[in-house]
Amino acid sequence: TVDPSTYMNTTVPVVSEKYDEVVFTNPKVVFHKQLLDGGGMHHHQQQQQSRKNKKKKQLTYPLSHESSVMDHFRTYGDETDVKAMLAAKEFLQKELRSVKDRLIKVDDELEDVKGMLVAASATAAASTSDGVVGTKG
Repeated sequence: TVDPSTYMNTTVPVVSEKYDEVVFTNPKVVFHKQLLDGGGMHHHQQQQQSRKNKKKKQLTYPLSHESSVMDHFRTYGDETDVKAMLAAKEFLQKELRSVKDRLIKVDDELEDVKGMLVAASATAAASTSDGVVGTKG
């Protein structure tokens, strides 16, 4: 059997999260700002709070203000997803340009080969008509 003390790590807390989600489709700008600012605050209170928020990492829910606890909780945002999607978009655009350039090059080469084939057939046709056409044995 496995001794539980060998796999239990007490330096990293166990996190169990549950959340409810409310979706507002196309909220008005004022309402959106109130939701992001936590509502209920007056303008000068919001400015003071935003200055404080810039100084320290804020959770979207009250838990603990100890840095050892806060380091293990994620704040949810889509910044990393947006950055990944933009990087993927740039990659795909670069690949698309590369494929288009290769197609143009192949089309040019195909036209060259067609031109050489037409010239070779014309040369072959001219040499057979100039050569052995009138001889009978």
